[in-house]
Formats: sequence, structure tokens, C-alpha cells
Amino acid sequence: MRVFITGATGLVGSAVATALKVRGHDVIALVRTDADAQRLRTLGYQPVIGDVTAPETWQKQAAGADAHVHAAFLRPGRRLGRRWVRNAQAVDRKAFRALVRAAEAGGRCKALCYTSGISIFGDHGEAWIDESAALRPGAIGAIKRAGEEMVADAFKAGLPAFSLRPGLVYAPSGVFRDFFLKPAAGGRFSYIGSGTAYHSTVSVGDLAQAYCLAIEKPMPGQALNVVDDKPLRWVEFAELLLKGFGGGQAKGAPPWLVSIFAGHPLVEMLTASYRVKNSWIKEVLGWQPRYPTLADGLLPIIAEYRGRLPASAPELS
Repeated sequence: MRVFITGATGLVGSAVATALKVRGHDVIALVRTDADAQRLRTLGYQPVIGDVTAPETWQKQAAGADAHVHAAFLRPGRRLGRRWVRNAQAVDRKAFRALVRAAEAGGRCKALCYTSGISIFGDHGEAWIDESAALRPGAIGAIKRAGEEMVADAFKAGLPAFSLRPGLVYAPSGVFRDFFLKPAAGGRFSYIGSGTAYHSTVSVGDLAQAYCLAIEKPMPGQALNVVDDKPLRWVEFAELLLKGFGGGQAKGAPPWLVSIFAGHPLVEMLTASYRVKNSWIKEVLGWQPRYPTLADGLLPIIAEYRGRLPASAPELS
């Protein structure tokens, strides 16, 4: 299939593009710069230079695709406040609606995949969360809830639209590198509050395989959780992370203090408890994570992260 991807140079989009190419699909990648286009062209992709918020720069190429993946998301800055939330939701809405129009215009769409997230569930405490769980998202999760409502509208209009809900994606690059690996490499890691809340994770490679399976065998109108087998409390997450770098100190930061510097919406999301199940995606798509737990997948990620560092660079944030 010819698959059009927004956010093709981002953490999720680039991994999905790579996995699709390996499986023999043709990738049409939306990029912002000539340099990105040249780099992706050497990988065998068809780059389209444009801005996700300017659909006129890419809708024609998207209309010619057999499948569409919306993986673009407004890049977080140092602070995820309410202004960022408003901007992120506006970008997400404009881009996905334009992608829907392109799929309708092309008349050949076999799969239309929206990237949601487990933040859509909100805090469920100690309870396990499957796809039937109530949605009570905070500010960031509300972005994804609005996105899934657009997916529902597209499905009602006759498009094979569906959502994937990844957990915290770990990888040797991107946000996970900057906010998790770098501090831990320096021997420290701070979680927010008591650290007893659960969070579910997934390796970027396993997530990319889930996208491939979902595009090849779409589940129109549905939303599937994409997480590994074992949710961890933040204190357990911190212990694993620091152990991977040879040890260090983990501590809890007061939520009110983190809110000042990082924004309340981020604190709200990272102190909610997401103990998420993955049984349905395994059943309906046959997805099996290569790394069933963070303990299995973290050391290879750390090794890759270290391998990307300049020879003279110290492991300090």
C-alpha cells in the first residue's frame, strides 16, 4: 500500500515509516524542510514538503494514498501549560480534518489511523484499564478525546477510521531521551509526587509494529490500547532507569512546584494512574511485543542511546 504519514520525522512517525518500508509498503512522508526531504528520499520514501497546519501544501499527495496515519503532534516545549494545550488541540483538529478530506477526495482509503494515547482515560487509581473503561481525561488527554470524536465522525461518514492508544513510548531519542535518559545518565531522576501511580509503557519498535498490523488489518470505528504487559509505578520505573545506568538517586518532586515550571496539565497527566491492559490488540491483531516489559526493553534502548553519544561526551544532562 501507499501510506501517507503526518509527523514522519517525529519519534512515532519515523518508527512507523521504517517499519512500513520493511514490510514492503510505499511511504509518503510529510516533512517540513528540504534537508528532511533529502534524508528521507535516500531511505526510499516519497517526501512531501509542507506544514501540517497548511493542508494545501500536502492534501493532493495524501489523496493519492491507500492508507493514512496521523502521527503529528505539536512539539512540547519546556512548559506544557494551558496555552500549549489549546494550541496543540487546534493543530491536531486542523490536521486530522484535512487528512479526512484528503482521504474522502482520493476515494481509495483502506485505513485511516489516528494517534491517540492512554491519557484519554484519566486517573483510574489501582483499577485495570481496558478499552471499555470510562474516559475522564485531564487537559492533555482531552486533546486525544477530541481527536477520537473526529475519528468517530469520519467512521460514520464511511471512512475506515480508527485510533491507537500508545502508552509512554520509550526510545533512544526524542522526549524520552531528553527527559528520562539524560537525567538518569547523570545519576538522578525525579518523579512527581509519591511515585505510586501506575504508568504503562511501550517500546517504539513494538509500537511501530502495532501500526503496521492495524493498517494491514484495520478495525474501523475502534480504539485499541498499545502498551506492554506490565504497568509500573513511577518509583519502580525510576529504579529500573537508574539501574540501567549503574545507579543513582530517585526522588519525588512536589506537584505544586513542578506545576510552576512545567505546567499543571503535564503534572495532572503524570500523576494520574494508568494501569492499562493490552489483551484486545493481541487478540484482534495478533500483536505480540518484542519487549513484554520495560525491564526487557530498557537496556537495549540505553545501549543505543550511549552509542549515539559523541565519544568525548559525558553522560550528563
